[in-house]
Amino acid sequence: MTKITHDNAVQELLNRVPELKSYHQFDEFELSEPTIVFDKFGDFLLGKIKSESQGDRVIKKSFDLINEMQDSEDPNVQNLPQVGVFEVLVGSKKGLEVGEKLLNQNGREWLNKIKQDFNSQ
Repeated sequence: MTKITHDNAVQELLNRVPELKSYHQFDEFELSEPTIVFDKFGDFLLGKIKSESQGDRVIKKSFDLINEMQDSEDPNVQNLPQVGVFEVLVGSKKGLEVGEKLLNQNGREWLNKIKQDFNSQ
């Protein structure tokens, strides 16, 4: 398995969760901006969480990728799903429930920090 870096994060996401490409047709500019792609990924994943069972294959491989990124030593890699995905999940009761179940310890800690930030606003 390829180690995820900030430079290859978009390509790894699209390789491991190719269903995202059917959800949104990324143009060249978007593909050059990881934050844009991960923002779309957050919307895509929340839609899957709301419409599919928690055991859905796409949901599972999405969280596998996110968990791998949360275990990275590179804070820039960790940050992409924290901003693009976690901020979307905390806005949904079901998204938050699934995130708390499927995220690893590092991911859950960040999800809870983001949830607290959103609740204090």
